[in-house]
Amino acid sequence: MISGDVYLSPVLNNAPRLLGLLNRNISSSSYGSFDREYWHYNTVDFSCARKQEAVLTLTLLYLIKHEKNRYYQNKEILGYIRAALMFWTRIQNKNGSFNEWYPNENSFVVTSFSTYAVSESLLLIKDELPENEHRRIINALMKAGDWLVGRHEKRVMNQQTGAAIALLNLYLLTDKTGYLDSSKDKISLLNQRQSDEGWFVEYGGPDIGYLSLAIDYLCKYYSKTEDNTVKEIVVRSLSFIKYFIQPNLIAGGEYTSRNTEYLIPHGFEIFSKINEDALFLASVVRKSLLKPDSFPNFFDDRYLTYVGYTWLQAYLDANPELNETADNNINGHFNKSFKKHFDESGLLIINDEHKHMIMNMKKGASFRLFDKKAGRAYSDSGILVNSGGKWYTSGWLAEIQKEMDEDSITVSGNMWKVPDKTLSPLSNILLRLFQMTFGRSSFISLWMKERLRDILITKTKPSDMRYNRTVFFIEDSNELLKVMDSVSAEKNSISSVAVFAKDTHIYVPSSRYYVDMKDSPFQRFFSNPVRSVEIEWKIKRDSGVEFSVNK
Repeated sequence: MISGDVYLSPVLNNAPRLLGLLNRNISSSSYGSFDREYWHYNTVDFSCARKQEAVLTLTLLYLIKHEKNRYYQNKEILGYIRAALMFWTRIQNKNGSFNEWYPNENSFVVTSFSTYAVSESLLLIKDELPENEHRRIINALMKAGDWLVGRHEKRVMNQQTGAAIALLNLYLLTDKTGYLDSSKDKISLLNQRQSDEGWFVEYGGPDIGYLSLAIDYLCKYYSKTEDNTVKEIVVRSLSFIKYFIQPNLIAGGEYTSRNTEYLIPHGFEIFSKINEDALFLASVVRKSLLKPDSFPNFFDDRYLTYVGYTWLQAYLDANPELNETADNNINGHFNKSFKKHFDESGLLIINDEHKHMIMNMKKGASFRLFDKKAGRAYSDSGILVNSGGKWYTSGWLAEIQKEMDEDSITVSGNMWKVPDKTLSPLSNILLRLFQMTFGRSSFISLWMKERLRDILITKTKPSDMRYNRTVFFIEDSNELLKVMDSVSAEKNSISSVAVFAKDTHIYVPSSRYYVDMKDSPFQRFFSNPVRSVEIEWKIKRDSGVEFSVNK
């Protein structure tokens, strides 16, 4: 039996850590801030507004009656909730927006998500707040809502879902129809821009973790409105995301656009009552929570404050049917053989009696493979090459040439330079100076944010090196897969090559957590400068990987 209580335990276990991030000193000017780096360590010069989303986690802990929840109706906790809400109003920019990474950022995502968390908290406990505090919070929410109205985020679509539910909540709090109309506009844009395959663009392609977040907010929206368009969007997303769970219950990874490896649960529980795909996904999340090394147990402090509340919401909306059927739902999914190819995203999924494999052809045929008999997982991020002291990868999301047949896939393209950026003291000083002067203009600040996105997240260069990868799908008693890789360079020589490494490159804050694959990633490096390298490797059933190299 896997009851909905599995959602409650990890949050209760992390509640002391969450409260340790909160400034609880009533004498402090930053009383109520969840940004410990700001109020305690003094390593940053502003408080990240997204961390105030933890107020919803505290609000739910205050309201959930459970024998293990010592925070229920705790007046000390109520005081902290009030402090966190009031601090959120004090760090708001004059134009109504908020900041996440640097001053005067005017961030769409933090304004959307923190407005949702604060407005949801207010809907839940508004009768327990003094009138003056309630009025001040409403005024701040309306300023944030007015800033969100008419603004859209088109490069990372999960943020649109946060804005939609935030504006819907503002309508519920104020009865102002303009907020409702704007929330519907954001839903309409999501409907228009959803891929026919069921995903939303996240820096060029689908990402499983962020898609689960989008589903989560859309399901929240549906539970308040029963909007049929939202239901159709969610159903399409569920029919896509279900293929990206492996038998070890790990989802996502280096084959996705943003490399995330988690599932946000609340939306799955809401829709599990009306949709079989959501029933399967909720079953997966519940069972994964039985493992101590699952999310949200190893979220860092930042993401614990950002999304901890969704596990409590999943507990409150847990489907009782799953208490007895979760294992059967999971086994029924993986016992079916299927092969699914999503051409637009470049993703291929194969599930048979021996293996479960997910491959992204647009990321150099990077893949994850699970050996069902041995219970062993393999992870490959594409080919890595070191040339002239710089690293290049085939595993960068890009257009490729491909050939497919029943037994093999061949992809080829350019190797891309691996971005490896860190913030220098000078860059930090210049950014601060710019934001404190020119960045005071909302227009200039938003322009700067887009440039920083390009530089830090999506910008890199193709090289003159070419790669070719052929993957053979072997069905015999000894092998699961055979891969033939080749790399050639016209100008610079190749000093080393690595394959079969778990190596992610695009900058994404909620990625690169340690996920135990139960097997160390296989890596092989080859020295001595050469112009071309060919590597053949085989994944043997039950026994691991064999390599052979030609230079």
